[in-house]
Amino acid sequence: MSAKSIFLALPVISGALVVFACSAGKAPGSAVSTTPDGAAGSAGSASQGAAGTASGTAGTTSIIVAPQPDGGDEMGTSGDTTPPPTALPAGGDELGTGFDMANKGMFNGTPDPAAAPTVAYPLAHALFPANLAPVEIHLKKTVATQSIARVNFHVQGFDLNFYDTCVAAEQDPMGCVLTIPADVCNTLGNANYFGALTTTIRLADAAGTNLGETTLNDVSWTYNRLSGGLYYWTTSSTGASQTEIRRYNFADAGGKPETYWAQNPDSPMLTGSNVPADQAGPHACMGCHAISRDGSKIALSFGGSLPAAFELIDVASKAPIAARLDTTTGYASMTTFSPDNTRLINEYHGKLLLRSADASLTDVSELFASDTTEPKSHPFWSPTGDSIAFVSFDFTASAAVPAPTGDLVENSQIWIAPSDGQTATGAAKLLVPRAAGKSSYYPAISDDGKFVVFNQSSCSAPMNIGSWGSDPCDGYSDLSARLMVVPADGSGPPVDLTVANGEGNLTNSWPRWSPDHGEFNKQQIYWVAFASRRAYGLRLQGASDTEPQLWFAAVRATPGQALELDPSFAPVWLPSQDDDMKNPTGNHTPQWVEKFVKIVVK
Repeated sequence: MSAKSIFLALPVISGALVVFACSAGKAPGSAVSTTPDGAAGSAGSASQGAAGTASGTAGTTSIIVAPQPDGGDEMGTSGDTTPPPTALPAGGDELGTGFDMANKGMFNGTPDPAAAPTVAYPLAHALFPANLAPVEIHLKKTVATQSIARVNFHVQGFDLNFYDTCVAAEQDPMGCVLTIPADVCNTLGNANYFGALTTTIRLADAAGTNLGETTLNDVSWTYNRLSGGLYYWTTSSTGASQTEIRRYNFADAGGKPETYWAQNPDSPMLTGSNVPADQAGPHACMGCHAISRDGSKIALSFGGSLPAAFELIDVASKAPIAARLDTTTGYASMTTFSPDNTRLINEYHGKLLLRSADASLTDVSELFASDTTEPKSHPFWSPTGDSIAFVSFDFTASAAVPAPTGDLVENSQIWIAPSDGQTATGAAKLLVPRAAGKSSYYPAISDDGKFVVFNQSSCSAPMNIGSWGSDPCDGYSDLSARLMVVPADGSGPPVDLTVANGEGNLTNSWPRWSPDHGEFNKQQIYWVAFASRRAYGLRLQGASDTEPQLWFAAVRATPGQALELDPSFAPVWLPSQDDDMKNPTGNHTPQWVEKFVKIVVK
């Protein structure tokens, strides 16, 4: 099998059960703008577009936030504990490592409109957390010799000029990239708190001629920081291992993801009669993974969603707490942990099974069997412990798929049930009922238990790539997958995150909330991580068959208030997720944890 993954799609192995594991996985003042049918926008495209516009579906109303201060009252004791800045930071000049100080004066002339570059990244209406760094600015030049740049970040009473060389972009011979370092990003988060931030870029050639100017379209920073750690599934670009689970420590601003688990040498050998032909060796491919909220335990499935072998791992030691590796009987694919990590819910062949999260894996009960007779999957236990979300779906047995699998959930709908943090305590109710021609799946509940983010895809969209999960709305690798949010108590209808989703079939898949929330411009914000096949500016192309990448989007939401308008910002790309931008890895299935546990393998 190739070390490159097709997002969430595995080939059918001749003479063996179909598996999902090796590519399984599973994004001052405002104006209200109504997007009419067919209106074009810029939020999800590679270009900036005009201020005050947004991409979206027909008839969708969106809030587009103009450049604004990140000021306001501190949002109480919940969410991100980063205190707001108490004083406007100092500005000044900062030079990139490749810039000659003698060239600072090259940008003082009058810009030529004909030499103005265009911005491909950041996306219009993006919001950056202060510690997601470095941040790149991708520019499409109008003159091939343009090579040096000055970026002016301005807030009333604050000016910071960043000078650097604009280096060549991989995907466009007329493109170049500026890299804003972590210390500047942190300063911008503090400065934006005190006033509207505007960003003006000047680009020139080495002699100071062909001077062009452009601006970022409504791109802001917040002083809030992403917290905890993010684990995700990826292909491996080097070495003997085909697949890996990597993790990113948000306490290390400007750092890089590290490999936590490599198929070779960390994965076990499978046993039994249903071992896939391509996984008969000493190290099986791992698929869907779930991590306890405190980052101490990880649940891994192996061999695919039909064989469904399983291990419960102690994160610090990487040693198995419990293992069920016999593919003849199978055990689990999808998993979610209770908030105190003492119990878990496993999905196996359409059943949700409550078990102890310890060496015994004691069976406690089957959940929700009396609420719906449909097969079930995608369990998610709220961080507050007061609810459990899951999906039910249609299933018809076939030779290739003789039993329900946790990763194929055609025509799915989302349920939610009350919980005491140890089990379900009441009947489940439909939160997002089945809709004609759509599937709703991958529910995730916010840190305060108030909102559910999920995916919805269209059954009339193009077929998905790959042999496994090829139907357009089976929830596996759906090209039309979009991010949606709904109040967890069902008090309002689902809302499409139009600006975060962007335009077209981008496979915006597997959304997960951050372990806390913060504020921006006197509004509460939550962060959502997801995978998407959209273009990353001028460095990675976007298409239905490209490697997915990890993105983050901020969402404005206040518990108890209706989500009547699109509350999302445009997404930002996770820095350093690819070792080689010319050979990117497929990165998806993000799992967010409160704590980044140190590995102490003996």
